Amino acid sequence: QPVSIVGQYRAVGPVATSAVDPTARIDLDAEVAGDAGRALAWRRINADAEGLVDLGALLSPGSSGVAYAVAAIDSETGQEARLVLDTPGAVAAWLDGKPVPLARSKGTGPFSSRIELPQGPSTLLIRMPAAGNGSAVPLVTTIVAPRAVGFSAGESGLSAAVGTK
Repeated sequence: QPVSIVGQYRAVGPVATSAVDPTARIDLDAEVAGDAGRALAWRRINADAEGLVDLGALLSPGSSGVAYAVAAIDSETGQEARLVLDTPGAVAAWLDGKPVPLARSKGTGPFSSRIELPQGPSTLLIRMPAAGNGSAVPLVTTIVAPRAVGFSAGESGLSAAVGTK
């Protein structure tokens, strides 16, 4: 089956867990109240050649805040797929505002879940906590599906509601 790896996200952090409502639409043009009280803008984050993105730059060492990352998915057809999130952190995810039940394989392997991709655009929202020691917060997001999917960082009209300041 084709494997599609996210190469770009729109991300924000550090913010309080409640700063973004994962069940609502996300407005990537709106500022989000940061955990230090200042307004933060969603910014583009690029993955490296292996699909690895480090969200640690968005998180303060020892912060209780989280980072949110958004990827716009485009599927030619409605299809069942497997979402794989390779990260050591306690990640959470929502697809079009619905929670994705993630399970970790082999205790330390990547998180994964079966998802139903609709035909056309959909929105994947990922929440990552800060690493307690200020170290890197790596993430690789992969979708395995019968037909390859495309991604964007949200410039194609992706919208959702966030807690703003």
